[in-house]
Formats: sequence, structure tokens, C-alpha cells
Amino acid sequence: MKVIYKNKKFDPENQDYGTSMTITPVFDSTDHMHFACDQCKEIATTLLVYREDSYANTPTIYFLMQCPKCGKCGIRKIYLEDSGKHFMVYPIETILLAKTPQEAEAGIHKRPPS
Repeated sequence: MKVIYKNKKFDPENQDYGTSMTITPVFDSTDHMHFACDQCKEIATTLLVYREDSYANTPTIYFLMQCPKCGKCGIRKIYLEDSGKHFMVYPIETILLAKTPQEAEAGIHKRPPS
């Protein structure tokens, strides 16, 4: 495993990072992508990004994330050399997480506490 990014708050020794969060990739109209908690509809905090090439003998990047609201964690991965062998399909539904028209505008927005 080669660590690419580690969040300052990530401490695997003192916390259980189970993978119970269901994660949805979310996009804006440009080239930005995030992951969100399916349950809370909040953008997940990225805790760790690493590369591991042993899965399916394919270079793979893993994202370990945690929902800032419910605290659940989850993992997503991307194959760097897919060649169609992992049965990827184009999504048929797009989920937008903006709660107001202002949040849907381009740029980084800080949502007021709920």
C-alpha cells in the first residue's frame, strides 16, 4: 500500500473505521467530483487515499471516507487500467446535493450548520 494522502484527523490506532457507509459519487457541471453519504446526503471527509495494485492485478486508488454527520465510514476505489473488465456502466441517475440554488452555483460553498 502506498499512501497518497492522509487527513490530519485520521488516526487508525485510536478509532474503528468500519466500512458501513453507503457512498454515492457526486459531480458538478465541470470536472469536480466528491463522495457523499447516501443516508445523510453530506459530502464525506476524505481520511486516506492510497494505491494498492494487488486487487485484480490492476493499479487501483482507494478512498477511505467518513460522513461528518453520522460518523460512518466507507471506501471507494478507481481502477487505473480498467479495459472494461470490471463491468463499469454509465450512471442512469444523477443526484445533486445542493439544497438551495446558491449552493448549486460553481465554487466552494460552506453550508451553515443545521
